[in-house]
Amino acid sequence: MPGMQTSTPDASEHGFPRAALVPLALSLGGLACGVASILASASGEFATAAVLVIVAIFFDGLDGAAARALRVEGPFGEMLDSLCDVIGFVVAPAFLAYQADLRSYDLVGPAVMFAFIACGAIRLARFPLIKAKAYFLGLPTPASGATLGMLSLYAGELPEGLLVVATGGLAILMVTLIRFPKFNTTLRFLPPPMRWVFVLVVVPSLIVFQPKALLGLMCLYLLSGPAIELRLQRGGPGA
Repeated sequence: MPGMQTSTPDASEHGFPRAALVPLALSLGGLACGVASILASASGEFATAAVLVIVAIFFDGLDGAAARALRVEGPFGEMLDSLCDVIGFVVAPAFLAYQADLRSYDLVGPAVMFAFIACGAIRLARFPLIKAKAYFLGLPTPASGATLGMLSLYAGELPEGLLVVATGGLAILMVTLIRFPKFNTTLRFLPPPMRWVFVLVVVPSLIVFQPKALLGLMCLYLLSGPAIELRLQRGGPGA
């Protein structure tokens, strides 16, 4: 999602308009969540680390919404947002997975962790260059990072080696051109106000009371991409 941005042509010479400080602060809030998640993972506080990755998603959504509402969109904010996302949705969940499970697999674990980080960086660099109206082309990093973070939280309950496979699979999905639905597309069956109720009320409630249910919703989202591609292939160009 685009973050803090400025459309003022002489912003580089005269500084940012004051309104731009709002989405800027929100973008940096997501960055702070990513850094805090890394520190929590290093301390073995895996639940805190996973929750912080998900909290970063809220900042990622709010900074773009604020930039559009305040009419301060532009390439600077988009680049800043991507840099913050590298930490919050790529490095932080990869390090969490490494601390929780991947480090037990000698060279394979670090290699898979690096693959996830590399593919996430490629995905974010590619994002401004190829876009579709109703879909993300490739698994978006917030969904990938949140899924990996939640899977890492339950690493001890997963079959041996599954997190290694999942990390590699998520990395590959990020750099494919498989279509994944955007927020408004996924929840189009709800009226706009109810979409925000779902995000701001239902999702936090699941984090607190039913985190496994939230993980289940994430897995359904992962399946939505291949399902869309299959439908489009069967329906032809007009699908």
